[in-house]
Amino acid sequence: MKSEQRRPSFQISGALALAAAVVFCSASLFAQAQTFTSFDAPGAGTGPGEGTFPAGINLHGVIAGSYEDSSLNFHGFLRYPNGQFTEFTPTIISHIFVAGINNLGQVVGHGDLTVRPYYSVGFLRNPGGVYVVISPAGATSTNAAAVNNSGEVAGYYFGTDNRYHGYLRDTAGNITPFDDPDVTSATGNGTYAWNINDNGVIAGTYNDQNGQLRAFIRDQSGNFTNFDAVTGGSAAIQTMAINSSGEVVGYYGINNFNTHGFLRDAAGNVTDFNVPGSAITLPNGINSAGVIVGLWGVPHQTKQEAFVRNAAGKIVTFQAPEANDVTSANGINDNGSITGEWEDLNFVIHGFVQ
Repeated sequence: MKSEQRRPSFQISGALALAAAVVFCSASLFAQAQTFTSFDAPGAGTGPGEGTFPAGINLHGVIAGSYEDSSLNFHGFLRYPNGQFTEFTPTIISHIFVAGINNLGQVVGHGDLTVRPYYSVGFLRNPGGVYVVISPAGATSTNAAAVNNSGEVAGYYFGTDNRYHGYLRDTAGNITPFDDPDVTSATGNGTYAWNINDNGVIAGTYNDQNGQLRAFIRDQSGNFTNFDAVTGGSAAIQTMAINSSGEVVGYYGINNFNTHGFLRDAAGNVTDFNVPGSAITLPNGINSAGVIVGLWGVPHQTKQEAFVRNAAGKIVTFQAPEANDVTSANGINDNGSITGEWEDLNFVIHGFVQ
């Protein structure tokens, strides 16, 4: 069965997979003008590939994410603006990956049940540590991918029909499954809901009749609009975030060695963009002002850097001030605060906020 996990460190891990032969340079401007604070979850491991993986930051500056301990188990964490942490693992769920946080402090993600039937399930963690397991009828694995500020959850699941389906969970706990009208019925393919805004508009991807990934927007009434990042289609497309205005940001591939960012506005106009000189541009988040953050790189060098693109299209890059190989901006809130991760020269992952 195709893996359904997109862990919070996907933004870096996916880039490394896409760019195994690509290495990167630096042009660190943004960090000089901002306060860069590095942090580690108290329980995070210190071995190669272990560490702290922030997923998002809410309006109050609370950061949610996952950390991998020295036993290679994943747990969730909350980091507050004063630097204090709450670490968590649901009682009956292990190896959890946190996907996001809203302004209410609700956190979503997924993990593996420690009781029968041992499926992968989604979860919603409410403030105070009360958990809700999310598993639509007929699901054999479930991913809770995003939560908006009303508490609506969007995600996808793999069903007993051997296909993926998107779903919306409302604030009363009702789950509505859905499929893109143009999705293929081929085994192992389907519809994947990745993002939801405060109006209940969902962005995601689906496999078309050729198995190719295309993007969709599903409005509050359940109507779909499908789109490609470039005319004639792209090799692959991934939506990463949708803001309150309905702007969708993500990336697409022309081939295995070039990845480009895109921004689709509320009117349906798509603008593709790259950090100048890059081979790979991976946007990860967008706030209500249209400011985009992400990860970028250029060929034949050793670094990956973070970037910020403002609403006018100006791009500034930055990296961790410590010696490092990777800096990725994973999320930005409406105050302009950015969170992400950086990898040191020993391949340990650390979180940051600025």
